[in-house]
Amino acid sequence: MAGFVGVLKDSLRIFLENPLLVVPKLVVAFLYSFAIVFVVKFMVDFFTSTDIAFRPIAASDYAALALALFVLVVDLAALVLDTIVNLMLPLLVVQLRDRKALDFRAAFRAVSSDLWKSFVPIGLVLAVFAALTSAWALVYVLLFGYVPDAGEPEILFLFGPWLLIALAVAFMFYMLFPVSAIERLPVGGSLRRAFTLSVSNWRGVSKALAVSVFLSGLSFAIALALNFISEEHSLVFWAAFIIVRFLTAYIATYMYVLSPVFYLDCVKGAKASGAMA
Repeated sequence: MAGFVGVLKDSLRIFLENPLLVVPKLVVAFLYSFAIVFVVKFMVDFFTSTDIAFRPIAASDYAALALALFVLVVDLAALVLDTIVNLMLPLLVVQLRDRKALDFRAAFRAVSSDLWKSFVPIGLVLAVFAALTSAWALVYVLLFGYVPDAGEPEILFLFGPWLLIALAVAFMFYMLFPVSAIERLPVGGSLRRAFTLSVSNWRGVSKALAVSVFLSGLSFAIALALNFISEEHSLVFWAAFIIVRFLTAYIATYMYVLSPVFYLDCVKGAKASGAMA
């Protein structure tokens, strides 16, 4: 194995030398941005309408409902496309490691040829995560009898376990996307393989996960800072919004480049150890 520093250098080199890798994530970011803008508008219009419960349903209400359904479809389409892109990136990294030219069509064909084998393991992991977080929310409400406001210190007892659950699930299945995309195993095989690789390489996975958490936190901090310095609906606000979406796409792309580079290094190291044995 090249060591974690070597993995970071290799992933950063691939990312910087191939700026086209960011293009699919930029498309996804545009779709998410479209959904975010209209969801916020819909929620503001809905919750600021004081007489909504006391007047008959108007034509504008049906229009708002139609818009909400359309945005939901766009959001779901963005989620599916985002998952496909996340599965394509490991294949694109393999192309570059084999000194081939980037071939987005080949990567897309490979992912879409047997999509359910890749989607089902990811969906199961997300379902487990949703079940665990929902269970804790229910336990919290039963113990404390209420949901705390954002400014109350008790909110840490609600979000703290959620964060720990998210980190635990991310750690156990850190290798899931490269395993699903590259090895093309059955559903159960992908889950077992990803879990085994993550646990057997726990030191490196912990470091890679720490890098991902740091980059996500950095992106969130910058987004928060830009939101504070810009007035809502001003030119600066929309400029900041676009900058944050671009930044999110770049950071997400690098995280999904780091993961397969680390995976390939682990597999290479395992093969070398087996050959020596």
